[in-house]
Amino acid sequence: MRLSAQYCDQDLRLEPGEWRISQISSRPSCRAVSCDIEDQVQFVHLTNIVPIESRIIGGTPASIDQYPFAAQIIVRGYLTCGGSLLTLRNVLSAAHCFFDWNNNLIRTRDVRVRAGTSNNNSGGTRLRVSRIAIHERYNMPLRDNDIAILQTSSRFPRGSRIRLALIPFQNDVVPDNSPLIHIGWGITWVHGQQLSPYLRHVPVLKINREVCASRYQQLGVEQNSSFPVTENMMCAGLLDLGGAGACRGDRGGPLLFNRTIVVGVVSWGHDCAHPQYPGVNMRVARYSNWINATVANLNGSPSVSESRVILLFTLICAIIHWHSS
Repeated sequence: MRLSAQYCDQDLRLEPGEWRISQISSRPSCRAVSCDIEDQVQFVHLTNIVPIESRIIGGTPASIDQYPFAAQIIVRGYLTCGGSLLTLRNVLSAAHCFFDWNNNLIRTRDVRVRAGTSNNNSGGTRLRVSRIAIHERYNMPLRDNDIAILQTSSRFPRGSRIRLALIPFQNDVVPDNSPLIHIGWGITWVHGQQLSPYLRHVPVLKINREVCASRYQQLGVEQNSSFPVTENMMCAGLLDLGGAGACRGDRGGPLLFNRTIVVGVVSWGHDCAHPQYPGVNMRVARYSNWINATVANLNGSPSVSESRVILLFTLICAIIHWHSS
């Protein structure tokens, strides 16, 4: 059951097809408020969750039934990145996925999202993208804030193979050495050219950030370059062992805690599954509030922080739903 009303506040100036969120406009606007839970980001606290162990060493085929929130980012007909379904219209991915090799923004009309299939770029449901919101501080500093949210032109049909991801609350922490899982359709070895024809998953471990930053600082000295690992980032892999991790085609996809909670967005790394240099992901819990507010503004509904204004309306929705069930 859906019920809507009007909610007025200050809006973010995000026009159709626009890429970056600008500062808040002083002009008040009215937006529709929906009681549909599938229009809202789903949060979960990481505290007291017992992580699920995995004894798999290398990557193996997976089914979309295991990860029904997994999405494919298709650019000009080809799978380029992964993503996670936040709502039936919003997909979490990496900002760098929407820039070409010349650092130009890719046109919104060239981007599609496919969900509900284990196969690379076939099956499931494919939708056009109407808006892409890139974090306003992307690449400041280098490679930081590599996060983006897409809005599709219509809603994905929810079913057993299309469900919503869970994300942690703001600043929740994944303990070091926690078992995590990468999923995606990326290449299966560092020098490979062909993407995987089907979804795969591989277990990794959460690496201490200071250790990870120290390794990349050493690499920066060796290559006369800079590889900052900021507090917004989370490292994962098999330290000093290698052989498991994300690679080209997996970027933007989820790093999972407890198999179901998206705690990272695949961002960058030195080679793939390198023993000395773990893969680097955006730490989702550093962006939970930004994600919630951005989804709310893309969809024209208030964020959790604005919810006081509509508490009475939400209560009415619940009462109506209870009486109708």
